[in-house]
Amino acid sequence: MRGLRVMIALFVLLLLGAPAIVSAQASIAGQVKDGSGAVLPGVTVEASSPALIEKVRSVVSGGTGQYRIELLPPGSYTVTFTLPGFSTVKREGVALTGTFTATIDADLRVGSVQETITVTGETPIVDVQSAARQRVIDRELIDSLPTGRSPFAQIALIPGITVSAANQDVGGATQLSGAIAMQVHGSTGNSQSLMENGLSTAALISPANSQITFNLAASQEIAVDYSGAGADTSGGGVRVNVIPREGGNTFNGVLFMNGTTEGLGGNNFTPRLRDAGLRTPNKIHKMFDFNPGFGGPLRRDKVWFYFSARRAISSKWMADEFYDKNANNPNVWTYQPDPSRPVSNDSNVNDGRLRLTVQAAPKMKVGLLYVQQTARNWPSILDVTGAPGGTLLAAEAGPYHYFPVERQVTGDVTIPLTNRLLIDGAAKTTFERAIRDPIRDVNPAMISVLEQSTGRQFRARQFFINRTSNVFFYRAAISYITGAHSFKFGVGDIFGSTVERDWDINPVSYRLNNSVPNQITMRAYPLDFSVNVDHQFGAYAQDRWTIDRLTLNAGLRLDWFKNSFPGQTIGPAQLAPTRNFQFSDTEGLNLKDLSPKLSAAYDLTGNAKTALKVSLNRNVEPYTVGGIAGANSPVVRLATTTTRAWGDANGNYIPDCNLVVLTANGECDAVANRLFGSAGAQANFDPDVLRGWGKRLYNWEMSAGVQRQITTGLSVDATYFRRWYGNFTVIDNRAVTAADFTQFSITAPVDSRLPNGGGNVISGLYDVNPSKFGLTDNITTFSKNFGKQVQMWNGVALTVNARMAHGIIVQGGIDRGTITQDVCDIRAKVPEYIVADPYSTPVVAAGTSTSTLNLASPTAWHCHTERPQTQVKLLGSYTVPKIELQVSSTLQSIPGPEIAAFFTATNALIAPSLGRPLSGGAANVSVNLVSPGTMFGERLNQLDMRFARPVRFGRSKATFQLDLYNALNVDAVTGVNSNYATWLRPQAVILGRFAKIGVQFDF
Repeated sequence: MRGLRVMIALFVLLLLGAPAIVSAQASIAGQVKDGSGAVLPGVTVEASSPALIEKVRSVVSGGTGQYRIELLPPGSYTVTFTLPGFSTVKREGVALTGTFTATIDADLRVGSVQETITVTGETPIVDVQSAARQRVIDRELIDSLPTGRSPFAQIALIPGITVSAANQDVGGATQLSGAIAMQVHGSTGNSQSLMENGLSTAALISPANSQITFNLAASQEIAVDYSGAGADTSGGGVRVNVIPREGGNTFNGVLFMNGTTEGLGGNNFTPRLRDAGLRTPNKIHKMFDFNPGFGGPLRRDKVWFYFSARRAISSKWMADEFYDKNANNPNVWTYQPDPSRPVSNDSNVNDGRLRLTVQAAPKMKVGLLYVQQTARNWPSILDVTGAPGGTLLAAEAGPYHYFPVERQVTGDVTIPLTNRLLIDGAAKTTFERAIRDPIRDVNPAMISVLEQSTGRQFRARQFFINRTSNVFFYRAAISYITGAHSFKFGVGDIFGSTVERDWDINPVSYRLNNSVPNQITMRAYPLDFSVNVDHQFGAYAQDRWTIDRLTLNAGLRLDWFKNSFPGQTIGPAQLAPTRNFQFSDTEGLNLKDLSPKLSAAYDLTGNAKTALKVSLNRNVEPYTVGGIAGANSPVVRLATTTTRAWGDANGNYIPDCNLVVLTANGECDAVANRLFGSAGAQANFDPDVLRGWGKRLYNWEMSAGVQRQITTGLSVDATYFRRWYGNFTVIDNRAVTAADFTQFSITAPVDSRLPNGGGNVISGLYDVNPSKFGLTDNITTFSKNFGKQVQMWNGVALTVNARMAHGIIVQGGIDRGTITQDVCDIRAKVPEYIVADPYSTPVVAAGTSTSTLNLASPTAWHCHTERPQTQVKLLGSYTVPKIELQVSSTLQSIPGPEIAAFFTATNALIAPSLGRPLSGGAANVSVNLVSPGTMFGERLNQLDMRFARPVRFGRSKATFQLDLYNALNVDAVTGVNSNYATWLRPQAVILGRFAKIGVQFDF
């Protein structure tokens, strides 16, 4: 079947010229009139540019005098208007980026064709034919801004887009990874789409993670859509398309190098941080980036190449993180930091890529891109941010995380068959291997420990991963364009497989509170499982129709997701010695959706300087092999982990019980899940969730605003955004009902740091009755079966965009909105339901998420949350005349870390209200004393600067750069400990001011 699908994809390649969006699709459109104002049909309109493989693309104006030229790659264009009996009109210097539509109207006067009138004028900066919100990061911005060499660092400067505190970049010290989840206006990280050359770069394990690290020396521009995208996309989050560089008829190259060391770093370890309990701050260790690129003709006007490579390393000292003096000592159960041995977070990436471009026919452009990478993250402790519920990893509890091979091979084609019929597409195959091994020289006798009082995990890591993925992508689009209409039809599919082994050294982990054991986590590993994505198919049709000054965009998209699980065997494990199950081929999800994509833009003044814009899109959540798509695997549905209470009566840190026996015995109470190690599935699925139309998690996204050109090169934009979700699911344990839970309350400690000074009663907490403890029969079904669930965003944004004389560039603005969530109906009827809050972003360490705030759980009493957020972001650049000194800077003012206070409530505090001890012999429960969204740390105000000076050598130049990151040397705390015993102790601060020295050779 896999071979048949590949053959079908290749057949589509032959029919449509090769499948996908090959690059950003800019357009030039407008209307032609004569001197009296009457429309002129039949005018030949030509767009010429070195960026075009055929050099010139032409169309003819329609009956209304309108014309449109589409699928134009980034570059500078000359537009020529010709009609017998009229003078020729030429408009030069029209710069195109991204998917921008430049409106170029023309007035022809009676005269000879030989007479040419050259019209001068600035490139339009207001797109009056599209309601999409897009920011294009072109070569000028890539080369001039003081940011890390990553699209994520550049994209984070767009107002409204957020990244987790763990991924807040300072000078490239964080973002060598491709696993950066971005959110915008209430979208989730899984909704983002990362593409290169129009095809997804996502790893199959997660739609939000790029399989590769991007190479900016090989990139022409970065197009970022964040609202109102067309029917060619399914998700409604941040949509990124990195456009690759191509060779031309002249040899040219670039060599970028920069770096820093600890000696170029400052010190922002202020007395207030020391007084708050911080011993050492985050600090730069070393960074280096070597990024050359070179291209040119292999055969002039026929075959071109572009080669690029990258070697980058990043290392920073982590706040208050030291190697454990007791590491590898199985007889000691405490974490003792060694201040003489600080721990760094290190990563490196090696990238090589080659792009070939061929003019296979006068109007056929064919490209081939080969990318090969390796990457490593070690030491890879948790990038401590104090995200609510985050766990601190000691060095020995982090994995040796590396990617021995990441490979992508892409082919693409663009064919303007006629003046009206255009075809473009691409196909790609990828392979990835991801490994998380134990750290070197680990003692196999070490058992992982989580200390509740500090949130510290130490001694060892719990488990490890070895995963491979093979994926094939294809997409195709065909456009038919008249003067007033632009109709487009496209199809695409993604299919592939992932094979993963989860394994451990010890099948148990311990939880301690103040060094006293109270709980064991048991695992039945190793665990091998496979997932096939059979179809992540999309097909769409859309039309752009211009009626005088109004442009309507209407599209309809079909999305189809289908996955399956090949036959698998799961054998015995140390704690499940009798387990030996075989599963035949199993179907997974089979979901189909129809989603309208609607928008309108109106040229208010008729001169392409003021546009009213409105959009309404239905978006579906992308699925791959994770989340609900993988949870239906017969292997994943088994109970392979559970917990049990443990009272270490003799203090020997050995559970004096038979762990294989699931009932209470010796020092161990009964397990929390009696299905552990058995053939009984702990997870079941409502068939209505697995199959059918309109069943996938979706959101509606609406925007309405106005964009106005104030003066030449300067525009402002004011927009209202709203997003709301539907098709939520809930996991209901059918073995219990709401009547099987007893409510209880606790009294918060009196503490001036808590809201209203603490001392308040926190009620609405649940504990299952002892007779039902350990009974599990979970089913995933729609939450609407139990009540109403709310997840929505409302907000506004005011932004400015300026490109003016003397290299003046200013972009940015203010974005303000509120996320509202409510699960109170659901929690009252399904008190056992646990769901993570999607906006309390988990910290990620080497791809493994730690705990986060729960939106619902037996002890999550805060079922309604409101999170107001305000961002201010600006970037600017200016070239001082005569001395050619370029000064550029970026400013970000973003909310501080969200603060939680996880209090360990013991039976002594609980029993008076509950009327008994906690079920299952549990020693305590963790309760957040702070309602989510009500308490935040100080805002982060980050200013970065660059001073650059070019030195020219004939046609070549060397631009010398001095960057200052955190130029004001602020000491903002970016993470605090959320465990009440060490509450509010800083865990991370912004990196202190440091300098990077760099040079870019262009030749």
